[in-house]
Amino acid sequence: MADNLFTTEGPTRLSVFFLTAVLLTAVFSACSGEEKPSDPATQAVQTTGFLDDGSPPVEGNAAGHEDNSSGSSKIGEVGGEMRPDFGEGSTATGEFLWNTPDLPAGIALEINGVAVDYFVIEGYLLPKWSAHASRLALGTPVEELTAAYFADPEAVFYELVRGVVLLREAEARFPELDDHEFEHYKERMEGAAGTAKDSLIERYGVEGWAAHVERKFRLQLILNEYQKYAPELTEEELYEFYDSEILANLPEPEKREHIDISFQSMEPSLRANLMKGRAVDAQEEWLDGVILGVEAKATLPAGLSKSWVITELP
Repeated sequence: MADNLFTTEGPTRLSVFFLTAVLLTAVFSACSGEEKPSDPATQAVQTTGFLDDGSPPVEGNAAGHEDNSSGSSKIGEVGGEMRPDFGEGSTATGEFLWNTPDLPAGIALEINGVAVDYFVIEGYLLPKWSAHASRLALGTPVEELTAAYFADPEAVFYELVRGVVLLREAEARFPELDDHEFEHYKERMEGAAGTAKDSLIERYGVEGWAAHVERKFRLQLILNEYQKYAPELTEEELYEFYDSEILANLPEPEKREHIDISFQSMEPSLRANLMKGRAVDAQEEWLDGVILGVEAKATLPAGLSKSWVITELP
C-alpha cells in the first residue's frame, strides 16, 4: 500500500504561495503555448502535485511518476518543476546522474503503541531519503548516509506522526463510507495517477491500492468537515487577494491576451481555494493540540530504536 499520503511532509497547508501558483498557472501557460483549462484551479495538479480537491496524488517517489524504489535517478517534471525521479539509470537526456541506495531495511514506527503500516512509512520516507542522498557526495557509504539521515529521529518522523494521528481521527469519524461518493473519488484519483496506478497495483496488489484510496478519501472527508465550519470569505477579502496576488503578478499584456483574468472569471477558484486554506488551517490547529503527549517509537536500521513523547511543537 504505497502511501504517500503526506506528500508535503504533513497534511497539506495551502499557503498564499500555493494559491497564487494555482491561479496564475493559467496565465503563464500562455507563454508556453499550453492549452488553458476552463477553470484555473484545474492546473493545481501540474503546478503543485495536488488534485483539485486538495489531496495529494498517489505516487511512488515523486508526484505524477511511477513508483520505483530500485534506487537510481532520472529527471522528471514533478509539481511543475524538474526534480529527480528515482529509477534505474539515466536522465531524460541519457546522462548518468547518481545512484541512490535503497531505503535501509528494518524501519518501523509505533504511535501510541500501535504499529504504522510499513508502506505508509516507506511512502513518507522515500522522497526524503532520496533527497538526502542526492545532497551528499557520490559514493558516500550507505552507513554514513543512514547515520546522518536518522541522527534526529524525532525530526525525521514528526510530520509522519502528525499525518498518522490525523488519519486515525478520520478513520474514527468515518468508519463507513458512502459507496457512490467513494467510487467517484476513486475514479478521479485513478485518472490523476495515470501510468503510476498500474505500477502501484503491480507492486502492492489490488487490495493495497484500494486501501490507499480509502485512506486518502477519509482524509478528504475530514478536511471537508473543517471546511464546513470555516468562516466565510467576504468580498473585500477576495478583492484584496485578487489585487495583491493576481493582478500584481501578471506577465506582459501580449502574453495574456487570450486569457480571461477578470475577477468574475477567477472568483470561483479564488473562493474555493481560499476557503480550503482556512479549512486546512483549522485542521492544523486541531493537530497542534492533540499532537502534544503522543508517544512514538521508531525502530531504525542496525537494530537501533528511539522512543519519545512529543512535548512541544517544533
